[in-house]
Amino acid sequence: MSVSFKEIRALTRDFGELKKTIDLMRDSVEQNTKEVSVINKRAEEIRVKEKSEEVAWDETPDITAEDRYPLVKTSEPGIKVQAQVLLKKLDII
Repeated sequence: MSVSFKEIRALTRDFGELKKTIDLMRDSVEQNTKEVSVINKRAEEIRVKEKSEEVAWDETPDITAEDRYPLVKTSEPGIKVQAQVLLKKLDII
């Protein structure tokens, strides 16, 4: 069985394309491996931090008015509302 020159050229071209595809796949796997290792490292840091912090789950902190309504005194609409309330109180007095 003889192989023609065209068949050899086509086979060489196919092997070249296969090599490019393999290189691309290898680069993709390496990049994904790096990203996964970064994510795994961050997840491990969080696990260690959670284990080191002992939280008393049966205790609840007291909630103050500022905790309950944090935007009332700090936001611009909250300040306007407070100013209107104070002006109404002055009108009543």
